[in-house]
Amino acid sequence: MPNNKRFYQLSSFPRESKDSRYLADGLINCVGKPVETSYFSAMSCIFCQIADGKKPAKVFFEDAQIIVFADILPRAPVHLLVCPKKHYASLLDLPEELLLKLHETIRKIATELSIKDNFRLIVNNGAAAGQIVEHLHFHFISNARGVKLKLSE
Repeated sequence: MPNNKRFYQLSSFPRESKDSRYLADGLINCVGKPVETSYFSAMSCIFCQIADGKKPAKVFFEDAQIIVFADILPRAPVHLLVCPKKHYASLLDLPEELLLKLHETIRKIATELSIKDNFRLIVNNGAAAGQIVEHLHFHFISNARGVKLKLSE
């Protein structure tokens, strides 16, 4: 793919669109079709830019290694993205210690939100699996109603 891709703010896509999900020059279909994401790098990665504070996000939690922020196209009342701040494209690239820390963070989120028995985690590993942003992230999703998320802008 050419290197002259333009990235759009995700909020510029219509919310009700079924197959528009993320980034680059037009809409990317994330409903069962592999998406070539090899042009992403740590320099142009939207999640790296969010972690660096260069792009806005509604942040739920942040420490030196992990950032948790609201998905801009939520699929449920609670839809957070749990990401390492450092760029790892795949779950298989992630150091074991950081994987454990991510899981500890997920436990804390579930406990803090009082939804220990009402959430699921999704990891799409690779374009063929539906990963659109080539930066490892877990989708923390819950259909629990009335959960108050304290998000910073």
